[in-house]
Amino acid sequence: PAELPLAAAIENYLDYLHERDAWMLGRFIVPAVRLGELTPYHERLLGFSPRAKVLALGRGGADVASLCDALRSDLAAMALMHQALDGRVPVDVLETRVPASLLSDEKFLRDITSIQATAPMPVTLYFEAQPEGANPQGSLLRAIAALAKVRASGALERTGFKLRCGGVVAGALAAFWMLPFYWYRRFTIDMGFEQLPPSGLGYGDYL
Repeated sequence: PAELPLAAAIENYLDYLHERDAWMLGRFIVPAVRLGELTPYHERLLGFSPRAKVLALGRGGADVASLCDALRSDLAAMALMHQALDGRVPVDVLETRVPASLLSDEKFLRDITSIQATAPMPVTLYFEAQPEGANPQGSLLRAIAALAKVRASGALERTGFKLRCGGVVAGALAAFWMLPFYWYRRFTIDMGFEQLPPSGLGYGDYL
């Protein structure tokens, strides 16, 4: 579907919502910058409320300033569609790419809270961290630890971490080795063997 023109992709999505197995469908994924192109399909989407849902892909950014500006623009676009659909078709999940080093910056993560709060509806924000440096795995672990710490403080409650585990090239599998680490940590949290930050980073539910 990602290789189809947007019009063909949304037409397929609407057709699939008619099917008996429509309960298996997830959210329709579309770049936030192109949400306006779905305007001609609003009435048909409303016809499938509440099953029809939309996930927006953020513009991302390479530094704090560009990422914050992009996030404001993405949330504004989501708010326009949310209001146009009277909140009956959820447009409440945003996924965006960021350098892992930014997620390791607790001040930056706290700044995100104020931007996220500007949306007129609750928005869950998923970060896909881009590995960096000579130790890319370590950069991801530091990013996750910082995000967990901020979440444990009560900030960024509606925030998650996207872990990319597949693809058509070897490089896309770079994070796959980390899955046993996550599963072990969640198991020990549930069993009370360790005092760790709450696991609700979103990756378990998101995967």
